[in-house]
Amino acid sequence: MNRTNELLEAALSYQKRGWSVFPINSRTRAGLVEWKPYQETLADETQIKQWWKKYPYAAIALATGKISNLIVLDVDIEEGKKYIKDKGIPPTPCVKTKRGEHYYFKHPGFYVQSFVRRKGLDLRGDGGYAVLPPSKHPSGIRYEWMVPPEEEIMDPPDWLLELITKKEPGKKLPETELSKLLDGVIRGKRHDTATRLAGHYIGKGLANNEVIKLLKLWNDKNKPPLPESELTRMVGDFSLAREKKEKEKKKPISYQEGVEQGIQEALESVIDGQELKEKKFEPGQFWVSDGLIPKKGVGVLASYKGRGKTSLALMAALQLSKGNCKFLNTFEIKESPQKILYWYGENQPEEIQAIRNLQEESINLNLTKAQRRILSLMPREKLDFVRKKQIDIVKGTIKELNPDIIIIDTLGWFLPGKKLNDSQTYFYLYDVLKEIKEDCFWLLITHNRKRSRDDIADEPVHKIAGSGALSNNAVSVIMIDRFTDKRSILYSKISFILTRGKPVEPVNTFFNEQTRCLDVLAGETGKMPAVASPEDIRDLIKTAYPKGVFPKDIISLAMKVYKLNEKTIYNLLRKAKDKGLISQEIIKGKTKGNKYHAL
Repeated sequence: MNRTNELLEAALSYQKRGWSVFPINSRTRAGLVEWKPYQETLADETQIKQWWKKYPYAAIALATGKISNLIVLDVDIEEGKKYIKDKGIPPTPCVKTKRGEHYYFKHPGFYVQSFVRRKGLDLRGDGGYAVLPPSKHPSGIRYEWMVPPEEEIMDPPDWLLELITKKEPGKKLPETELSKLLDGVIRGKRHDTATRLAGHYIGKGLANNEVIKLLKLWNDKNKPPLPESELTRMVGDFSLAREKKEKEKKKPISYQEGVEQGIQEALESVIDGQELKEKKFEPGQFWVSDGLIPKKGVGVLASYKGRGKTSLALMAALQLSKGNCKFLNTFEIKESPQKILYWYGENQPEEIQAIRNLQEESINLNLTKAQRRILSLMPREKLDFVRKKQIDIVKGTIKELNPDIIIIDTLGWFLPGKKLNDSQTYFYLYDVLKEIKEDCFWLLITHNRKRSRDDIADEPVHKIAGSGALSNNAVSVIMIDRFTDKRSILYSKISFILTRGKPVEPVNTFFNEQTRCLDVLAGETGKMPAVASPEDIRDLIKTAYPKGVFPKDIISLAMKVYKLNEKTIYNLLRKAKDKGLISQEIIKGKTKGNKYHAL
């Protein structure tokens, strides 16, 4: 049986027995959900299926106590094993653990306080939990039933009931007993009761002055009352002891403990060949088809400056808000997310607004007010992924908005002081993004590295700044690249690397400056006309510079008019001269250089 199915089916079978179960981290034993409600209410079948779909390898925890009508005795050290050998254990369902056994008994019907290391035994009572088979221990060893749960669950033996009802000074008290003690006690029981009440209230987190006030109210009912100075000293002693205990909990683990913990986590992640063969991976879930925008993960959108990264990202956000359309005439959008957060740092808000409004009108989206509210725009405002305080602010903001998609434009603004060509920057970044919000899609907009002479021959992905660490860990990479130096920079080839979808051919686009959209081009790119010809250059010189012009001036003007780079304009000037469309005048004297004239 597939291990994930095995865990889910086991959890469902326990729920049918009337046991309250919930998922916990199999390595850290921390609850993966808020489990306090399940100390009073059973989770239904639908809820359990949802939990194990989200956390397929979660361990199964049993909420012990009245809710499941069970208490669990944990025997894992020699002192406890010797104690129960002398006392005897009735034949009741039992689980084999790494170092010992868990014995399952019926709940006795009154509040049962959990305890640890009492006669070498631990007990899980009301408000506690135990781990159920077939969960794994952090060491990798599985919990197994030695006596199955189908066998009769026995009442706790008398010696165990005696341990349960025996109270120790300073322990928290169940509410039923607490109400009796608050009525006051006689001489001989005052100090012991005061100690227990002080421990109870301090254990609940009350401040010292609050505890003293409550003890004074109780003390007034005693016959005779204790001196108030004794109550004050008692509370102070308990408070200091608690603070010391909390500091010990926060004490950093030793190197060896860290190694052992790491080994346990590594063992937990191991999956053998048979499990791998049987494992059923869930199909990818995408906002945009072919894995372009998955529902979870990190994507990268990169290009050189001025290639339309912001425009393309806003186009995607608007079309996602609409739903039931095709992005770039290629990728199908069937479902709209609840919230998209566009976090911008490079552009001014009025620029973003202008692009967004032009695109909505030109694409004819006809968005409703509700659809427009899906996309939220937010300026960076000095927030970043580097300083701890700023990260906490980002974390809190995103927790409040709870977006399904987060677009960062551009990444460099959010990593001040970090080297964008350093792989360590991106290893750090991925950890931070995971910490902030993992169940969403992050689209990171970034620049390409500086151009080199052989950029045209490079694979587009190799041009991304920090490409090795940034793109290799992304589930989706979108690259806007030029075709060739012979065409306008308005023409682009958009390439894709999609780890969760089928291979997709590049899409050829033209950046429409009037609509701020990247229009998809049909047909072969080789047939695409050049934006300017030698004749166009001749006509531009004739119109703008009838008396002649120096190369730097005509090159600067032509670059603005035709959106071509310097090298392309220079080649057009050379071709115009070869065709006899322009002449070249050599200027001597103070103003040396060549001057072009239109013929």
